[in-house]
Formats: sequence, structure tokens, C-alpha cells
Amino acid sequence: MSARHDAVRRAAAVFGIGGALLAIGGTMHPHETSGSMHESLLALIGSPAWLPAHAVLLAGMLTAVVGLVLLRRHDAFPAPVRPWLTGTIIAWTVATPEFVPHLLAGAEHDALEVGGATPMVDTHLALSTFTTPLVGLSAALLAVAVARAAATRPAQLLAVAGVVGGIAFAVAAPLLAVTGNPQVSNLFAAQTLIDVWIIGTSVRVALPEKVARR
Repeated sequence: MSARHDAVRRAAAVFGIGGALLAIGGTMHPHETSGSMHESLLALIGSPAWLPAHAVLLAGMLTAVVGLVLLRRHDAFPAPVRPWLTGTIIAWTVATPEFVPHLLAGAEHDALEVGGATPMVDTHLALSTFTTPLVGLSAALLAVAVARAAATRPAQLLAVAGVVGGIAFAVAAPLLAVTGNPQVSNLFAAQTLIDVWIIGTSVRVALPEKVARR
């Protein structure tokens, strides 16, 4: 049991590091919602923080996925959580490649400014309408499943953050695509609540069982 708990703790640590990197990347991300959608996008991808922020976000997403896989491998959660955990692993794995054109879009600032070809920007905007809901909704569903299985106050409080953050993040890209209103991009900040759920859950799972139940 001690060896298994050590393995679970290591898996939880990897998951938590992924959440921390996502939180750091989110903090680094430039924020610009004034003017038109075109003007806002120009300001965003033209920011010197665009590349490093998305590099950290990509590293965080990859690390979080590895953490989820390890948590599943070591049966860190009760059996009823397993299907939701598997679904989240698949959803986040499918969504992660979108970070590549997302990151590379910063190199197309000049082309976007003059109306030239912007394949990375276009790919990012198109894919994000699918990948953002995948990440947000799967996180919300997994948070609920984990809280129900744990039946503890900490897990339930964390689930609130996971659900609110997950749903808000999920609708951000589709709503932005439909409305064209750059103010909608403020919803992407809800990722912070998903990060809180990731970090909090990793800490809770890593604690000894008697402490985690308090």
C-alpha cells in the first residue's frame, strides 16, 4: 500500500505541476479587448508575451495530460471516476495540438496587419472553437465525478471551481466566433478556476487518506 500511495503521490505531483504551469502561462498571456476583433487580435499576437505564454501553456497542458494518465494507471480515483478520467485524457490529448498553431500565430502579426495570408491564425481560431469546449466540459465533468466519489467538502468545493471554470472556458471560443466581440475573450480567464481545481485536486490526492477526508 505504501508503494502504491507513493506512486499516486508522484502522479498527483505531475498533475499539479501541469496545473501550476497552466496558471503561470495564463497569467503571462496578454489581454487586449478594446477596439474591433481585428485590432484586438493584432495587439494580442503582437505582444512580446505571446510566445513565452503559449510555450508555458503548452508545457502545462502536456504535463497535465501525463499526470492524468499516471493517475489512471495507479488507480488514484475510485472505479466510478475511471470512465470520466479516460474521457478527459482523450479530450485533452485531442485538444493539445491546437496549442502549436496558437503559439505560432504570433509570427503572423505583420501579415495579419496588411491582410496577408495567416494560416496559423486561421487554424488557431478554427480549431479553438472545438478544442476549448473539449477541455472545459471534460474538466467540469471530471470535477463532478471526482467530488461525488470522494464525498468530502474539499472535493466538493474544488468541484465548484472546476465546473464554473470549465463551463465558462468551454463557451469562450464558440461565443467569440459567433459574436466577434473581443470582450467575450475575458471568459478565457476562467481557465484559472480549472487550474485551481487541478492544483487543489493534486494536493488532496497526495495527502494521506485520513487527512484528505477532512
